[in-house]
Amino acid sequence: MLNLLGPSIEASDQSAGQAIGYQYYLSKPVSERDLDIMRHLDELHLKHPFIDARQLRDQLNLQDIKVGRKHVKSLIPEGINASTQLLYQTL
Repeated sequence: MLNLLGPSIEASDQSAGQAIGYQYYLSKPVSERDLDIMRHLDELHLKHPFIDARQLRDQLNLQDIKVGRKHVKSLIPEGINASTQLLYQTL
């Protein structure tokens, strides 16, 4: 059968040697503000490992870093994973 639409995405990806998902998702760089917040989250997590996102937000707001609970929660996995890996590496 004649394909009038041209090669499919799969065919063009295979010929270029790229994964199929590469064309659909390109990661965005992390902003400087988010990196600063994650650094503060790491420090707070090392001092108080059991506080939740609301308490972390409150602690950041006390340090004049205005951020909401949902934004803190979205950054927790990246920041906390980095600090726990660092903690386990030093033990």
